[in-house]
Amino acid sequence: MSMSGTLMLLSKKKDTDGTNLDIYQMKPEEIIGLANHVRCCNMSYESDNHKEKTIMLLGETGSGKSTLIDALFNYIAGVSLVDDYRFKLVNLTKEEKVKEGKQNESQTNGITCYRIPWKHGSKIDCKLCVIDTPGFNDTRGPEFDKQISEMVKNLFQKGIKGLDALCLVVNVTRVRITDREMYVFSSILELFAKDISDNIFLFLTHDDGATGEPTILQSLRKSDIPIKNGMHFRFNNANLFSILHSSEVWKAKDNNFSRFFDKT
Repeated sequence: MSMSGTLMLLSKKKDTDGTNLDIYQMKPEEIIGLANHVRCCNMSYESDNHKEKTIMLLGETGSGKSTLIDALFNYIAGVSLVDDYRFKLVNLTKEEKVKEGKQNESQTNGITCYRIPWKHGSKIDCKLCVIDTPGFNDTRGPEFDKQISEMVKNLFQKGIKGLDALCLVVNVTRVRITDREMYVFSSILELFAKDISDNIFLFLTHDDGATGEPTILQSLRKSDIPIKNGMHFRFNNANLFSILHSSEVWKAKDNNFSRFFDKT
């Protein structure tokens, strides 16, 4: 097994239906509550001298943010298409598990930070803190969207000292950014002022491989979100936990993660 097998973090093993893949749910060694609806999952007690980078993902409900985080962890762990196993990093609370499968409501109630240690075999040369935020624009309405920026503010007041990348997760098939999305994006950008303007990335999910520039990029350029040229990356994670993933799609996914880390 790849480098993640050395972490001793596997809490359970389950077979997927008809795919012959083993899926391992990663278990945090420690979960710390930093503030109301803000927690940190330390995936290992071990420490080393590698620098830690922090990235935060923002996206509306249904954008594929949770699957993207799992895909990111599998990339870091060096999992290949031909391996007969996959890893799940996203750790849901009991309340969040109840909402699995509800398409119109965010699966995530609060912010979770995943602190991933560096290990031999890792595809990146640093420790990584991945900040997963609740999906917005769901059935709970604008009032819940407003709470998200407050959660982010609490996070950086209580436990996280800096941010290397702010990643906006958007479905590539979208035509434009909604007012509610702009509100959340803008309110969080204001928390960092100009300090983060060079480190804003766009993760386009559900990519069907179509050539040409996605329409959603044009919409973003007309907004006040400062995404620079070359700072967007396209992903298709639909079959991450399946043997049906094509080699071309898997290679494109890995290449985009590699390009992303080269820029952070």
